[in-house]
Amino acid sequence: MYSVQNPAGRLVVTRMPEAPTLEEAKSFRTELARVMMTLSKARVLLCSDFRAHSLYEREVTDYFEAMMRHDNLLLERCAIVVEPNTTGFQIFNSVRSVNARDKRIASTNPLEAYRYLAERATRPECLALAHHLGVDP
Repeated sequence: MYSVQNPAGRLVVTRMPEAPTLEEAKSFRTELARVMMTLSKARVLLCSDFRAHSLYEREVTDYFEAMMRHDNLLLERCAIVVEPNTTGFQIFNSVRSVNARDKRIASTNPLEAYRYLAERATRPECLALAHHLGVDP
């Protein structure tokens, strides 16, 4: 099952330890939107940990790509951490297809994701982000 949290400021962190069904993906998006809307008009720093996934069904991949296109206006930056496997490659391709103009990265390196988001984060957001990713910057 997934988790969506706002641990500090405008940082939203998500974790999805297994590939979702389409219904779970829709539920995830609803929860993510709910949390993002609580941040008023602040543009969000989003960090999604999608490590330890098996392959996505094509309909789920299509749904997430549509979600990324639609939710782009709500984000300042987004980093997605993936495993260096076929699922990670799927996510890399999805991020690239959205053409997010430097708003999104997908990485197999949690420290790279941290550094990308930390460029725009406050100190409390950086601390929460490091905890979420399990990195020691």
